[in-house]
Amino acid sequence: MIRQLELFPQLDATIIRAYRNLHTGQISLLDKLSGLVVGHCDAVRLVPHYSQDAVQCIVNQAGRERVLRERKKYVHAYVEGCIERIAGYVSYKNRAYVEVRRAWPGQYVVPDIEPFNDHITYNPYKASTFTDTRTGEPVTALEHAFICSDGSIEGKRI
Repeated sequence: MIRQLELFPQLDATIIRAYRNLHTGQISLLDKLSGLVVGHCDAVRLVPHYSQDAVQCIVNQAGRERVLRERKKYVHAYVEGCIERIAGYVSYKNRAYVEVRRAWPGQYVVPDIEPFNDHITYNPYKASTFTDTRTGEPVTALEHAFICSDGSIEGKRI
């Protein structure tokens, strides 16, 4: 098990679905396995879980169609990965998550992060996927993502 943690420091990390909560003005963090909100934060950096090839940008198309049909806002789009760093976290109903774990101090060094050169957005009225704000190209996967409560999403596309 020790060797596995060295190779995959996120082995037991919780897969989180992060989305912007328009009621609280923060990022809501939903545990994919339980389907429950574990907390809220001001900013979060997501990396892929060991079972994922990349951080996923997911849009539920049935939810999007409901938004278009009813012209109301419903949660139907999120970014999915493991929490590596977080700011302003507040637990919801004392629920917890497991972030990417460093096996022991000094054994797992956070690699230098390449600059976030892609700015991502999602607007259900303009596109059916997350899109790159500069090129307008669809975005479905990222090497890592930084999500802020002001609605900005930055990352590195794969």
